[in-house]
Amino acid sequence: MEPGARVWAHDADEEEWRAAIVVNERDHGASVEVAFEDDGDTHWVSVEDPKSGEALVCLRNEEEGEDVADLCSLTHLHLPTILYTLHSRFDADRIYTYTGPILLALNPFQRLSLYTDDTLRAYALAGIAEMNGHSVPEPLPPHVYAIADQGYRAMVNPVAPEQPRDQSVLISGESGAGKTETTKIIMNYLARISNPHTDGAAAIAATEDVAPVAHQVLMSNPVLEALGNARTVRNDNSSRFGKFIEIIFRDND
Repeated sequence: MEPGARVWAHDADEEEWRAAIVVNERDHGASVEVAFEDDGDTHWVSVEDPKSGEALVCLRNEEEGEDVADLCSLTHLHLPTILYTLHSRFDADRIYTYTGPILLALNPFQRLSLYTDDTLRAYALAGIAEMNGHSVPEPLPPHVYAIADQGYRAMVNPVAPEQPRDQSVLISGESGAGKTETTKIIMNYLARISNPHTDGAAAIAATEDVAPVAHQVLMSNPVLEALGNARTVRNDNSSRFGKFIEIIFRDND
């Protein structure tokens, strides 16, 4: 790494990654002297861990932080830039971030205005437009609604006749990450946009107009939670079991 390079350097004393500038190098680049940007202190740091081979100094990207909607758009994708980007977006109440087709979600542990009728309508209308071959003027930010919509559109309008219409959404995470709430949000979105009693745009705008069967499915969560939840150090209402929920849609119903 050349002097002047912007890097993330692992601070062994603090057990954290810190933004720094390379000042000097030695041992054919095996070690570099860095100046930390937060306090100006300089330290010599090994580029790699001699035992594990893991990188301890990583190049920074030109664009990092809250404006990065997809981690795959970064030139250098590694642990420190992932942590910094997710942390910056979290501080800006942007709890969703793409990494390719995968959506990363951070539990905000507070109520955010991310699930309003207007927001749901925007993602649903964008899905309808794309399904009909129309381009969306400006991409919407990462959201669980987008994942649910992609699955629904692929089911009702497969690209090819031989393409399987069944779709799956896998929700995974540690205790307290928000898996159960995310499941509820997806189910509510699917119930709203698939409502057979109103036309597409009107169904999206309806707040309480959810088909009776869909409403029953949404209300099944408290029953499941009563049978197998427990308190953990991170979650007072942790699901102690895996959930498989199958929703069946019928054409022209």
